[in-house]
Amino acid sequence: MVKCAEKVRRQKKHFVSSRLQIELQPLIGYACYDNDAVLKGGKSSKLKYIRDKVFDLYMPSTNSKDDRVSYVELFLKGRGRFKCLFDKVPVDDVEKLENNILTDEKLVIPPFFSGMGDTAAFIGKTSINMSVLTRKNKSNPQDISAKTLYNHAKDVERNCKKALAICLAPNSPY
Repeated sequence: MVKCAEKVRRQKKHFVSSRLQIELQPLIGYACYDNDAVLKGGKSSKLKYIRDKVFDLYMPSTNSKDDRVSYVELFLKGRGRFKCLFDKVPVDDVEKLENNILTDEKLVIPPFFSGMGDTAAFIGKTSINMSVLTRKNKSNPQDISAKTLYNHAKDVERNCKKALAICLAPNSPY
């Protein structure tokens, strides 16, 4: 019985839902798609160029000489357009060691954004990390593809257009 309780505690500690992963990847993918480098290509840009550009902006560099910062890295640091998504929570020394946190604060996604109930979604090795954001899905360690990222970004764009149309409709309660 004690072992079972420990196992549940351990599983909860390392918990990131597939749903959260599926929500975060399109969010970051759309931020890449909304970048000037992609949008300035215009309507004449080839689809392959747009997909590759979104992918390059999304994924961290594997080249040590490349000094660019990817959107995944910006998200994990809570910087740029992603800083409004996080609450900063003080961290004690034990938690710093357990989760490999280098600062005195950890970035936590509020429950109303994460949809995970009482379980905290935070940036750290046991929750949201580079691996969660760059892999195809939770069970497949392969990198997410350029095509999938582009499709995610287009889905977000369509949803934004629908939400705007609802808000601007004459009989809208918003």
